[in-house]
Amino acid sequence: MEFPKELQDALVALLEERFDFSDVTLKSIEIDEDAGELRIVIMVGTEVPPENFARGFFGLPSLVQRKIADRASTLSEFFPVITPEISQPAHA
Repeated sequence: MEFPKELQDALVALLEERFDFSDVTLKSIEIDEDAGELRIVIMVGTEVPPENFARGFFGLPSLVQRKIADRASTLSEFFPVITPEISQPAHA
């Protein structure tokens, strides 16, 4: 099963709305049909204050689940598992 581009765009818009800084981006989305999960990885820059990230992350899975249910009924049974990764700055 493939994750629809339209829904991916909606999730990017949700991240932009939820986090008031541009250093949080969608890295990947994987559908695990056996586990019934949508595995979503977001990248968080090192410039993001931890308190701000925590405020934006709180409640994010349920918002994502509602967004999916509104737009893609075939994916509404999957639970979003959102994993943040810290992006490391390049060293010279």
